Amino acid sequence: METLLPHLSSAARAIPLNRETIQICQQMDRFVTLLRKHGYEAKSYRDSSVIHFNSLEQTQRETIFRQFQKYSDLCAEVDSQDFSFRASKELTARILKKIGVVAPVNFFDTLDQGDIVEIYDANGVQVFRNFDFYEHCTYTLLDLVSYPWYELLERHESITGIIGGHIQTIMGNCNETVPSTVPVHSMREIFSEEKRMFYSKFKYFAPLFSGPGKKTGFICSGALSHIPEAHDNVVFM
Repeated sequence: METLLPHLSSAARAIPLNRETIQICQQMDRFVTLLRKHGYEAKSYRDSSVIHFNSLEQTQRETIFRQFQKYSDLCAEVDSQDFSFRASKELTARILKKIGVVAPVNFFDTLDQGDIVEIYDANGVQVFRNFDFYEHCTYTLLDLVSYPWYELLERHESITGIIGGHIQTIMGNCNETVPSTVPVHSMREIFSEEKRMFYSKFKYFAPLFSGPGKKTGFICSGALSHIPEAHDNVVFM
């Protein structure tokens, strides 16, 4: 087991690991190598995240592994020597082309360097998140895919409703890029080692199409900024 998952402690290696646990950790180690190639840093997993993932039901483990493998493979497929993953517009365009969907042309005009871009299918399942997110978040990759969002990040409950309203609008009759009306708000990592705090700003939402009149998901952009630990008067709930 030491050869398979060298980042684990000897105590964690002593635990019998499921096949999916070993597979996803190996996949995440390869993904971190891709991140570093483009100047990003992230941690694949830690003892607690491996133990948690290993304890999930087999169907959950298999589903999470398939989703992450699809995401990781998608990133690897658009990788090349002629551009950097920090080029948000080109990376987003390559990902959308690979997925087989298009966004309104003016969505790309709204993107700034360093923006966080997320792509979701019609069921609200995240298909892609660009690498700029990892410069802010201190959770391991395995934590991010193994826990629901509300167990990872704390923010005011009213914000979730506003975001949901935007998504309903985008997946309804809207066919264009729309600016976000979600207020800038604070978020906090609930159980990461650093428990980092951020200000979160949603910028734009837009529908995605696989053909004329065939809406298949949505894309959104935003930005995060770090809140120093000295700011102890930040309200989350």
